Amino acid sequence: MGSVAVAGLASAALQITGCIGSAIQGLHLLKGKFQDGDNTLRLLINQLSTIKGSVSQIRDWAEFNSDDSPKVPELMHGLRVALEGCQAAVDLLSQQVKDLSSEPTPLDSLPSQIQVKNGGKITWNDATMKEHQGRLSGQILALQLLITATQ
Repeated sequence: MGSVAVAGLASAALQITGCIGSAIQGLHLLKGKFQDGDNTLRLLINQLSTIKGSVSQIRDWAEFNSDDSPKVPELMHGLRVALEGCQAAVDLLSQQVKDLSSEPTPLDSLPSQIQVKNGGKITWNDATMKEHQGRLSGQILALQLLITATQ
């Protein structure tokens, strides 16, 4: 594997782990803000932590085992695609976390990922969160497959 490809892969992995860390921190801040959001947020944090661990493994593999690695272009392409998918999924979630963490908004202008139920209680929109969980689960499976292939 070329040193440029290894450096690019390691750099992308490092950037993704930083984004994941920020998203996890934002989710921790939101945990107390929403009724019934605790379990959903905890699951999202766990999924992000799993992806972060997998991405770190890919980075370590790329940095420290590149001389022993198979020089298969398809594998490198798969790793780049998987990292791009992780970045896209984390970016979507991070933006919504950022929107929710911003200053309080009037009830009539709440973002779509939250909703107001009877009595004026703010709750987490399960459909939106299931979309995030599905995206993250897909990325976990892709990373798991690629990590297995590299071993």
